[in-house]
Amino acid sequence: MTTTPIFGENFKSAEQAYQLTKAIRTGNLVAADKIRDAKSALECKLIGNTVTNTPQWRDEADDVMEKILCAKIDQLKEMNDLLASSRPHTIFAHSVYDLYWGTGLDSEKTANTAPDAWPGQNKFGKLLSRLADKRRTKPRSVSMSRAVKTRQQGIDKYTC
Repeated sequence: MTTTPIFGENFKSAEQAYQLTKAIRTGNLVAADKIRDAKSALECKLIGNTVTNTPQWRDEADDVMEKILCAKIDQLKEMNDLLASSRPHTIFAHSVYDLYWGTGLDSEKTANTAPDAWPGQNKFGKLLSRLADKRRTKPRSVSMSRAVKTRQQGIDKYTC
């Protein structure tokens, strides 16, 4: 089983990383323990659904998901290569039950409905699209002084 190292811990899945972070940051340590012991991503999701979202968590959730996805993309060469070679178009996360991260529709309805008519926000798909754009864009070469390069050592670990 592959683990996803993020936030100083190893996780069985990105879902576990997300739900555990949510539980900890909202102060639900009972749920956090259950999520740590969960056997599947679905079990983590179900436990995480019992955690009450706080205003602070709502402000942090997208950033947390981006960090988790960046870690997963960095870990999985196939995922990185797929995103880097993808054409710029709409990426979607079809999910009938998740109106925040998904489209709110099944695969067929998502593919046959205009994105502006999806009931869901498709935040996950939009995030993947943004990360794919970053991987398709090659950074331009910029000349920097030796002093700047020295101060900027290790900056790569802060970008994905």
